[in-house]
Amino acid sequence: MPPGVQSGGTYLAFMKDKVYTILKAELDFNSEIKTGYCLYEDLGMDSISVIDVMVKIENEFDISFADDEVKEIKMVNHLVEAVSKKLEN
Repeated sequence: MPPGVQSGGTYLAFMKDKVYTILKAELDFNSEIKTGYCLYEDLGMDSISVIDVMVKIENEFDISFADDEVKEIKMVNHLVEAVSKKLEN
């Protein structure tokens, strides 16, 4: 856990902000990202950009996802939940 970040809700908020920052940087997206957004339709991502985001997230949080796990991530909230689950283990 990063220094100065407490466990529980504070860390979840920190993690979510980091995920959103990575998404915005990868997509050059200046608008607000919402949890209900679809990665493909709403954010205009394709399979390559999803992989790029996943690699950055894996590096940022020192976690890894199997290919089948990545295929299941379709929405922003799925992405946040998947990262959260990995960090719990």
